[in-house]
Amino acid sequence: MNKMTEVLELLGLEFNREFLAHSDIGETFRCRINDKGIWCYHSTSEFWYKANNMLYGLITGEYKIEKKPWKAELNEEYYTPFPASPVRYQLIINNGSKQDDIWYQDGLMCKTKEQAIETAEAMINVARAMQGVGNENF
Repeated sequence: MNKMTEVLELLGLEFNREFLAHSDIGETFRCRINDKGIWCYHSTSEFWYKANNMLYGLITGEYKIEKKPWKAELNEEYYTPFPASPVRYQLIINNGSKQDDIWYQDGLMCKTKEQAIETAEAMINVARAMQGVGNENF
């Protein structure tokens, strides 16, 4: 019986989502966990390899987990804040474009429309504060 779902829950990770694992001696590994085990990325050779010893290190605390911000997979939907729109968000499909990378790098790739709306509202509040305008004018 496969226990990888339980391992993901134990570690607070998501299925097949990339994360970083840091060792006490300064090593950092890009990793993913799926139903076949844990995989790490070999940056020099540019391939993923199965790394069962990493799982042991994660469970024992030898490696510390750093979750990367959520990123939509290729062809997966995501939301971005759109402060100029009455609904405050837009729905986009990740097609691997440079614009998708920019949304991600700027922290504007949101998993839910609620996150995008919250971000848009925060953007509006910052703009109003910078312009010295309060909500009473709207």
